[in-house]
Amino acid sequence: MGMAVGTGNIWRFPRMAAAYGGCSFIIPWVISLVLIAIPLFIAEGVIGIATRHGTIGGFTKWIGPRYAWMGLWMMWVNYAITFYYTVVAGWCLRYAVYALQGAFATYRPGLGQELWDSFVSDPVQTIVFTAAVWVLAYIILVYGTRGIETACKIIMPLLAILLVVLIGRALTLPGAGKGLEYYWIPHADKLASAETWLQGFTQTLWSTGAGWGLYLTYSILFAEKEGKGAKPEINLNAFTTGFGNHSYSLLAGLAVIPAVAALAPLVGVTPEEVYASGNVGLSFIWLAEMFPKLPLSSLWAFIFYLGLTIAALSSLICQVMVVAVNLQDYLGWSRSKVVLLTILLGFIAGIPSALSIDFLNNQDWVWGLGLLLTSIFTFIAISKKAEESLNFANSISDIKIGRWWIYIIKYVAPAIVIVVLGWWIASGIIAHPTDWWNPLIADSIGTVLIQWAVVLAIFVALNNRLARRFTQVS
Repeated sequence: MGMAVGTGNIWRFPRMAAAYGGCSFIIPWVISLVLIAIPLFIAEGVIGIATRHGTIGGFTKWIGPRYAWMGLWMMWVNYAITFYYTVVAGWCLRYAVYALQGAFATYRPGLGQELWDSFVSDPVQTIVFTAAVWVLAYIILVYGTRGIETACKIIMPLLAILLVVLIGRALTLPGAGKGLEYYWIPHADKLASAETWLQGFTQTLWSTGAGWGLYLTYSILFAEKEGKGAKPEINLNAFTTGFGNHSYSLLAGLAVIPAVAALAPLVGVTPEEVYASGNVGLSFIWLAEMFPKLPLSSLWAFIFYLGLTIAALSSLICQVMVVAVNLQDYLGWSRSKVVLLTILLGFIAGIPSALSIDFLNNQDWVWGLGLLLTSIFTFIAISKKAEESLNFANSISDIKIGRWWIYIIKYVAPAIVIVVLGWWIASGIIAHPTDWWNPLIADSIGTVLIQWAVVLAIFVALNNRLARRFTQVS
């Protein structure tokens, strides 16, 4: 769950659920968990535990040397995301510090926009807080598997406690009942909308991390402990991770949606305006504007932004491990050395995102869509050996799954992901009907296709070299 739960649960899910009809959004979101995310977790667990290698070696050994480039793509997309994800985590950390400094103690109109503008316009601050997040990740990861376990055992219960505390405060606000009612009662018009379903599927794919190689990597780490009495169970862990991830999202929705319904009118806006303001607008502008309307405002702001920070950190450490495990496989270095190398290069590569919001948004657009492609590659890898995969998963799992999993992993789930990817591409073309091809537009389809093509061409060219290396490694 530490791998799966991140900022997408705390700051994206409440906004998306509110924008697409509350319970009307939750229904397809839960269906997609069963039809896409959990089957993908099982698939990743099979590759990770069966091969005991990262994404590159895992793909090479599981389906053959011709597919090493797919594993490299999976590693790269995770790494490219960390370049800007640490910047966002740095924002969360900065706002937690703002709360400690009393920035939310007194209300004044425009406070949220003022804080945001002063922070993102200061390159020293954005770089310093990005660096602080990388340092926190290093402190955890330098201790290897033990460090990850310890961090998750602290982070996940702490995050749950913080969310429950925020829920308690939100539900006691006058007017919170309207938000609660909206959150849990389906709206027929939204439920009948294809976009609600597509957004629900998208949220599951982007918030669980299914098909990214994260679950595959943690499966390797868990399998390493087999000699110490741990059993590398696949099926139960997949269901636990999936439903655990969605449970944290539901808690976040309970904390945010009723609070916005109650507080938005106090600052002269409607809840709908807040939800339509995007992830940055909701978390770093409007909530920052609304917190001062609460008694003990600094405390509640600190709890919220601390929750965002630790959620981001729990996902970040796994994304870094995806890269580190692959480098360890390839270079043969100790894990502490590859972690340090991964973090230093990641920090340097993330500086452009720390300096430019436009660059960050472009990278989020390009590699966020790239994650859908990694899921498709996972389907390809596991479908080639579906029967063997099912038998392997059941052989080391207490909970057995049936042949339904094969049909889902070969047909149903890939079809859904392809439809979602096609819908996002179509949306990008519709947004820029005359110049969708222009790679200089930050959110065009052209910039996605050009960057994908360059990276894929390089990776395919490197395939044979990678394959030779990993076929030599036991």
